[in-house]
Amino acid sequence: MIISAIAAMSSNRVIGRNGDLPWHQPRDMKFFKETTLGHHIIMGRNNFASLDYRPLRGRVNIVLTRDPFFITSSAIVMHSIEEALSFAQDAGTKATLKAPTASPDATLIQNFGESDITVTYGRPSARGRKIFGQLIPFDSLWRTGANDCTALALRETVIIGGKKIPAGKYSLFSIPAQEEWTLILNRDATLHGAFGYDSQVDIHRFKVKPEAAGRFYETFTIEFGDFNPRGESSLNLMWENTLVKIPLQTIADFNNMAEIQKRLIDKQEKNADLLFQAAAYYYATKRDIQQAKIWVEAAEKLDDKNFSMPNLAQKIYADLGDYPTALAAAQRALVLAEKEKLSSAIKDLNKRIADLQKRASADKN
Repeated sequence: MIISAIAAMSSNRVIGRNGDLPWHQPRDMKFFKETTLGHHIIMGRNNFASLDYRPLRGRVNIVLTRDPFFITSSAIVMHSIEEALSFAQDAGTKATLKAPTASPDATLIQNFGESDITVTYGRPSARGRKIFGQLIPFDSLWRTGANDCTALALRETVIIGGKKIPAGKYSLFSIPAQEEWTLILNRDATLHGAFGYDSQVDIHRFKVKPEAAGRFYETFTIEFGDFNPRGESSLNLMWENTLVKIPLQTIADFNNMAEIQKRLIDKQEKNADLLFQAAAYYYATKRDIQQAKIWVEAAEKLDDKNFSMPNLAQKIYADLGDYPTALAAAQRALVLAEKEKLSSAIKDLNKRIADLQKRASADKN
């Protein structure tokens, strides 16, 4: 049997601070993982406690303690180094039973915008424990899962928590609190849990208010939800009775809204195509329909020969309940469709006009 001792110490003989390493060297962490993976690893109880009593994956975890009453289901407990070494040596020649992973890993892939977002995370379970405020202390850094740090891989720029996050892989940390959580995106996605976390490589910090979940979640769960036509969604964190929603927005929607703000709202450009496109975008993404009406009216005044202008206008007027004005717009659209010989549009508009006539008559009565 080969015994390897791995120790990390600074030049002034410091080996830790507040239960964590006082530095983070990616090469050191990589060396430790490569050296220990697939082997037995012996650690002290305090070291194990600093891991939130969760085992290092891919290794047989042995915890040394003088406490004869210490029990854990996620590691093998020994009371002397001789006992631990003897166990490791014997295990090399004997078959061992492997217990199910306490916090299984999960991978979630979601199409978003023109690409995908991939989330990898560990899924711890409550198992009768009080989670937030006890197992996960308030106002303390949490890996937002179990095992290695939770990671987000973006294949294109995504707006997360109101900020543009470029394509890349990031770790997701959080600081839970009763009234407001702090969410953290960090450039280092190689960490085991929060060990070696360095705030200097944070790319974004933002606040989110927790909500009451609709049901009890025994196992920590991450999922995407709240999709809407605007290209928005949320990354939902759920455990126990708590729900935290991280707002997401596609870069396309962000850019479209920025262009509208710059050219139509700030500069107030008088461009028929731009006005029409903005009105159509507001209408399709269910934004301010009154603003969409103003823009499509302005567009039609600048270009009254374009079939698309009154055709969009009739839809907007109808949604606003102004059926007589919608009818007039549909009739203008029909005239232009007939001139351009748009057979499909002509058929649809004739049906639409008949419906709008009934609705306009009903309003009069």
